[in-house]
Amino acid sequence: MKQSNFTLGFIITLLSSLSFGFICFLGSIFLSLGNLNQSIIVGTAVSSLLCFTALGAARLKRTKKNFKSSRVWEILLLILFTGLTTVFTWFIFPHYFVVNEQSVVIQNKLNASLTESKNMFSAYENYANSRQRDYKTVLQSVVLNCQTGIGCEDYLDYGFNLNGPSNVMQIQSKIRMMNIELFPSNYELLKRDDLKWIEEYQQIVKNWEKKPLGIIDVIKNIEKKANSSRKKLLEISESKAKNESPTDFKVSPISEDVKNLFTTKRAPTLFSLFLSVFLYSMMLLSWFTSKREINGSRTASYEVVL
Repeated sequence: MKQSNFTLGFIITLLSSLSFGFICFLGSIFLSLGNLNQSIIVGTAVSSLLCFTALGAARLKRTKKNFKSSRVWEILLLILFTGLTTVFTWFIFPHYFVVNEQSVVIQNKLNASLTESKNMFSAYENYANSRQRDYKTVLQSVVLNCQTGIGCEDYLDYGFNLNGPSNVMQIQSKIRMMNIELFPSNYELLKRDDLKWIEEYQQIVKNWEKKPLGIIDVIKNIEKKANSSRKKLLEISESKAKNESPTDFKVSPISEDVKNLFTTKRAPTLFSLFLSVFLYSMMLLSWFTSKREINGSRTASYEVVL
């Protein structure tokens, strides 16, 4: 039966270079905040360069033709391979681990922003209900002044009708109209949609380890989504009942930005250095197990042929 030309060393070198490139892909995803095309190019380029230089050096080591020139090229490829691995290890390979090392800080900041976004609606509802209570108190005072003979100018100015329904019914009608203005028909939809994405984002942040790339969507969109809802609530709160002088609805914009924790390069972690050295050794396994000065179609006696 014909044997495959793929040795165990070749397979391990290939898989190790792919693993190294995939980790660089993840690092680039974090560094670029989700630029998938750029990250694919980075991961593919890293894997290809390391794989071709490692396997090229191994092949040159096995060849018998042009021994001196092959030996020179073999050394050059090994130097290039080592240099590339060093550069990648310092600049892009460790970034995924650097960010993950700060996961607790990032999660706390994102959860604080999400909680603040969620509380915006309860804060607005308290504000709107307080305005209705205050306005009702003013209306009752206006009615009382008119009934006791103090004066009915304000009574008329607030839109009451002397020949209309009872004062109680007129007050209820005015508060009902005010409630419609402060809680328009799209309010519940706005609230429901916002609570939906907030809960989804909370789950992504909570389970970062299971789906690390999902955190990018949270970071890119949380500020925009939250401040969009804030703007809509501010617009709704601007509606006023007749002669009402309410305080403004105040809610701070979401500004707990954690993007810099993803886009700032830092020194490699100890784990990333250890893993890089390990993968470096595995990528050179084909070269280590290749026997020099034999026919290129043969392998070393201690290398497994698949």
